[in-house]
Amino acid sequence: AEGGAGRYRFAGVGAEEDHRLKRALVRLACGPGGLGTMATNSASDPLFVLVHSYFHRHWSALRLARRDWDTTFVEDMDCYGHRASDVMPWEGFLGEETPYRYTQQELVSSVLDPANPALPFIHDSLDFSSCGVSL
Repeated sequence: AEGGAGRYRFAGVGAEEDHRLKRALVRLACGPGGLGTMATNSASDPLFVLVHSYFHRHWSALRLARRDWDTTFVEDMDCYGHRASDVMPWEGFLGEETPYRYTQQELVSSVLDPANPALPFIHDSLDFSSCGVSL
């Protein structure tokens, strides 16, 4: 937001590109498209992506602030996908040449670690000073 006036802009782009990106964001939010095999109703919720992006930014900041973050799992879960050793249906996050599906433990402890230099995603800012919080 610019000066707290409630005007939000994409960082590092001009007014025309900012307008184009906002229109694209509205189109995505209003029409989430077809739902695939991993679908739940949450993907149809227009707030889903916004809330998860916000949460992910906070999670990244907390993990970077505390490098001793505990990434262990409880192994006595009955539901597949909740144990550390469960293999997830995603692959190729880091551009591996050989198809490889990650376990939950690998995803949480290393692949999606915000300090991982091979991670192809970064946040524009992890500054939370406007919230009165310093990590």
